[in-house]
Amino acid sequence: MKANPAVENQWVAVDLHVHTPASKDYEGPKEDSEFIALLRRANEFEKSTTQKKLLKSITKPVSCVAFTDHNSIDGFKKWKAIYDKSASLAEAIRDRDPSNPLLKELNADLDLLKSIRVLMGAEVKAYPGVHLLVIWHESVQPETAEQFLSHAYSKPYSQINGDPEPTTTLTIGQLLDLVNGTFGQN
Repeated sequence: MKANPAVENQWVAVDLHVHTPASKDYEGPKEDSEFIALLRRANEFEKSTTQKKLLKSITKPVSCVAFTDHNSIDGFKKWKAIYDKSASLAEAIRDRDPSNPLLKELNADLDLLKSIRVLMGAEVKAYPGVHLLVIWHESVQPETAEQFLSHAYSKPYSQINGDPEPTTTLTIGQLLDLVNGTFGQN
């Protein structure tokens, strides 16, 4: 079967290294609203005249991000919880009071949350201090990623979660072998 040329030639912008408040060294606000703000900022740029011309026809330049906090998937889990709560709340308000002004704001937030694919990842520091981004397939459950991080560092997840300082005792090759052996193509 031949691929659809319109899809085959489509450019997609991604940002595979996004930190959230789950990283201990995150400098922004720590509130839940920061997760929506992070996604909103993904498509806001300081534009020079040249950039404005270049981006003039692009309506959604970033369509995928990976939350890759330091040794943590808590940013991804928090984003997912916010998404699920917002969807449930919007549905409840829509059923009970469709003219409620909060519904418009919730729908705008949900439109944003749906417009950018968010992948679960983590920034892992291999020996002797090389930072690697591990980004999991959407079929990988958060608990499995947490177990992997605990195994890679030989420490409980709670001791490394969000901390940029720890370094695994694994070399880059050993860490990549562990990722491949544990997750294969996922």
